[in-house]
Amino acid sequence: MRYAVRKGVTLLMTMLIVSFLAFLAFELVSGDAAVALLGTNATPERLEALREELGLNRPFMTRYFSWLAGFFTGDLGMSFSYKMPVGSLVVQKIPATLTLSLMSFVLIVAAYQVFPQIRCKSRKNLLVMSAAAVLLL
Repeated sequence: MRYAVRKGVTLLMTMLIVSFLAFLAFELVSGDAAVALLGTNATPERLEALREELGLNRPFMTRYFSWLAGFFTGDLGMSFSYKMPVGSLVVQKIPATLTLSLMSFVLIVAAYQVFPQIRCKSRKNLLVMSAAAVLLL
């Protein structure tokens, strides 16, 4: 039981660290979201109004903890690009994700079934089979 609890805590801490680093990376790389949405010809007043509306003028840690609280309550926020809830976008993509995952799994299983059956009698054959195995994985 202690092992499972320890692994659960490790998993939770890893997820928190990764989410923080991803949030930080988007903060540093993406630039000003208000300018990206309104364009460079927008007035300073309109830019400030949009930053206020989106909460972009709040401190970084406040925005992160707000996002984290929303994540744990099932509110992933709004997509700036699609102007719809992120949760809806994720749900729409689940069938395609599952299909790709299943097809990848089938290819990997097939590769593990086929490659051991092939006898590598020459160096050239061994090289080609090894390269094919690496590319399939």
